[in-house]
Amino acid sequence: MSAVLTTGSAVRCSEGGTVAVEGRDRLTVDGAGVLRLDGVQGKGVSAACATVPDSSKGLVKCTSVTSASGQAAKLLVDGAPVALETLSGTTNGTNPSPATVSASAGQTRLTAG
Repeated sequence: MSAVLTTGSAVRCSEGGTVAVEGRDRLTVDGAGVLRLDGVQGKGVSAACATVPDSSKGLVKCTSVTSASGQAAKLLVDGAPVALETLSGTTNGTNPSPATVSASAGQTRLTAG
């Protein structure tokens, strides 16, 4: 079982940027709406991403999440599975490979498999 991600969870790019996630308030944990993958994928990454753009080296700063995976098999919110702490993905940033996305749930009250 993995912890369910919420709007209070830390979702970051591998270069230090924070993902601006969007939660679903139909199910909350400690007042924070749970996340689905569509609340991560396509969302923006903060300017805190540490990559300094340099086209000669192929370095591009992260600005959005391009892919995300890691969801529950059975726990659904508004018809789609919730995102889990096992979340992984990529951003549009490169340093020089695609930057990755990971998460820390920050809560242990709600888990799913």
